[in-house]
Amino acid sequence: GSKWTMYVDNELMDNDFPIGYPLWPENQNWNIDPAIVEKAEIFFPALKATRDIAEKNTAHADLLFWTPKAHNAWVGDVATIYFKGRYHVFYLFDRRHHSSKLGAGGHYFEHFSTTDFKTWTEHEAAVPIDEQWETIGTGSPFIYNDKVHLSYGLHTARIYRDSLTTTPKQLAYYHQHKQTGIFHFNLNEGYPSGSSYVAAENATDNFKKSGVLYHFCENPSIFTLPDGQLRLFANARSRGTWKSPSLDSGWTAIDPDFPLGGDCTFYFQWGNYEYINGGFGSMWRRALNTPEGPWTDVVAEGKDFYNGINVPSVSPISDNRYVMAGWIPITGWGGPFVMYELIQQPDGRLGTKWMKELIPDEGEVSQLAEELTEASSFEIKDQSFLLSFDVEPEKENTGRLAIAFSSATGEQDNACEFQIDLEKLRAQYSKLSEAPFSAIEKSLRKVDHQVV
Repeated sequence: GSKWTMYVDNELMDNDFPIGYPLWPENQNWNIDPAIVEKAEIFFPALKATRDIAEKNTAHADLLFWTPKAHNAWVGDVATIYFKGRYHVFYLFDRRHHSSKLGAGGHYFEHFSTTDFKTWTEHEAAVPIDEQWETIGTGSPFIYNDKVHLSYGLHTARIYRDSLTTTPKQLAYYHQHKQTGIFHFNLNEGYPSGSSYVAAENATDNFKKSGVLYHFCENPSIFTLPDGQLRLFANARSRGTWKSPSLDSGWTAIDPDFPLGGDCTFYFQWGNYEYINGGFGSMWRRALNTPEGPWTDVVAEGKDFYNGINVPSVSPISDNRYVMAGWIPITGWGGPFVMYELIQQPDGRLGTKWMKELIPDEGEVSQLAEELTEASSFEIKDQSFLLSFDVEPEKENTGRLAIAFSSATGEQDNACEFQIDLEKLRAQYSKLSEAPFSAIEKSLRKVDHQVV
């Protein structure tokens, strides 16, 4: 089979995805210890558990730092879209930090959505694993024929060598015709590998696999321009910007070298600017009135806004608001889900803030001080609190402000600091140090990244 699952009262508790089949010795006997097993049965065909989706809805704003309710389960790469008043989040369900399926990942796209960012609805998996050769890679949602589609990659090369996959045929077609071909899943021609997509059968839900390969890259990002044209950023085993008149046609490279490929690239327009953010540490910006002009490397400028998120996805929602979602690393690949609202400066620079919908309801307001002019400390009785204050600098673009949070005993092992440097125009979170201000943290341009 393609999967092994453990359900308790219709709740998925654990799963993994085998490769190959065991070689059972002849005349092998199985022994069951009656002291710990009351009943054991084998069913042909296998039983299919029914997920209790009705109990998955949550009516509170605690999706920040959320992880799936299961053993060693995490949120992987996130892909989002806002369509007809509903915000959709597709995420790669991760277990064991990329170690499932014998290290091949065993990821698949789960799906939840909201209309108010407070009540969240969990849907059936958008791209489940149905075959042993499948392990799903990142893509992007897009609108086509007034329905939500989701591009995704098949990382089959993690399981089988290229000669056993469709990759050689896809590359041969591209080199001959200078555009990619359309290949239908056919195991007689090799295990499917590369880019595919699913389409919603009822506009936004009940996704069905197309069974089509349209590109040889393994992390395809498709998006629809405001004029309806389709564009693709090729990531993982390819790169560049590609165009196609339809999903039924091949893709032609219009800029074979940009973006640089790698991992999970997303595109969006806002006001007079267009943006590309990619994977774990890339971001570019360009004015819309210079469509042929160069892209500005925002990370090289030191003006990145990832704010601790890996593989961020950005989507415009209502009222000209933009939301960024992704995952925060804990140890290894995958982590808790987090999202921010973006803010835009007149020069196109972006920053982040908490969405008002996700800020918990306030309790009783307690004033710590009416005014502060020197370093002060306060004891907070509750570990959960909202701190609000205004800062009035004595001089423009001069000085630093820091707020430190530590335990009641003053121990600094788990203490942290939020710091704003007005002269350098930067803010950071960091561990608390002995000095009046913690040391400067590295920005994305100073951090080495390992793409998985």
